[in-house]
Amino acid sequence: ESAFGGAEASDVCSDEDLLWSILSTTELEGCGMTGTTIYTFVVEDNCGNTNTTTASVIIEDTTVPVFDRLPQTQMLECYPSGNDIALISWLNSNGGAMVSDNCTTELEWDYDLINVTYDCDDNGTRTYRFYVTDECGNVSTADADFIIFDSSPPEITKDAEPFLAECNGASNAIDILSWLNNNGYATAEDICGNVTWTNNYGSIEGDCGTTGDVMVTFTATDECGNASTTAATFTINDTTAPVWEILPQNLEVKCDGNTDPMGRVEAWLNTSGGGEAEDDCSLIVYTN
Repeated sequence: ESAFGGAEASDVCSDEDLLWSILSTTELEGCGMTGTTIYTFVVEDNCGNTNTTTASVIIEDTTVPVFDRLPQTQMLECYPSGNDIALISWLNSNGGAMVSDNCTTELEWDYDLINVTYDCDDNGTRTYRFYVTDECGNVSTADADFIIFDSSPPEITKDAEPFLAECNGASNAIDILSWLNNNGYATAEDICGNVTWTNNYGSIEGDCGTTGDVMVTFTATDECGNASTTAATFTINDTTAPVWEILPQNLEVKCDGNTDPMGRVEAWLNTSGGGEAEDDCSLIVYTN
C-alpha cells in the first residue's frame, strides 16, 4: 500500500537523495490461487553505498466454498430394481448442488449418511450430508433427503374364485374355512413389500334347508397400507334327494265285514307306509 513495502531508510550524508529499487522477487506457490511473493528492496545513497530489506506479499484462502444451489431433496416411488441406481446417480451429482469458490478451480466432494427414518417396509427418509472442500482445505456442508415412498397398491394377479359346495349337513364349515384361509384362491403381489390378506366374511344368508350363499370381499394390503380387493361368492347348494332308510311297507287288509279297512289305510298313509327317510340338509316332508 506504500512504496517499497513501507520501508524507510536514512543516511547521514545523503538523506534526501536515497535511491530505492527492487533487487529481486521470489514466487512461492500455495494452494489453489494462493501463494507468497518475496520482494528484496535495495536502497542506495549517492555514493553508491547500498542496503537491502525483504518483505512478502501473502495471498491466503480462508473462505469456504459458497453453495449457489443447495442439494435438492429427491422423492421416488418405491421401485426395487431402480431405487439403488437412482440413489447412486443422485449422490454422484451431489444432490444437484452447485458451488462456487473465488480461489479454487478444483473442488472435492464427499458425503455421509447421517440419519435414516423408516416409514413402512424399507421405505423412508435417508438424510445425507454433502461436503465440498476447496484446494486449501476449506469445507462447506449441506444436508438433503433422499425419500422413498410407496403409494401403489398390491396387484391382484388372480381374482378370488366362486365356490359351490354341496350341502353336507354340517354347515360346510370345513369348506368355508379352507376357502377363506386361501383367500378365495386369489393371489396378489407387491413390488415393495409383503401382502397381508383380510376378508369381510360374516354369515351365509339362508335359502332352503341349510343352503345359502355369501359374497365375500378379500383385501390385499401392503406394509404401507395400500390395498386392493377382489370378491367372490361362496354358495351351498342342495341337489341331493332324501334317502329312504326304511322303505314304505305293503299293507294288506282282509275284508271281513267287521273291520274298518279305510281307517287302517288312512293310518298307513299318514305314517308313510312305515317308511323313514333322511336328508343331510333339510327336514323331510312326506306326501303321497
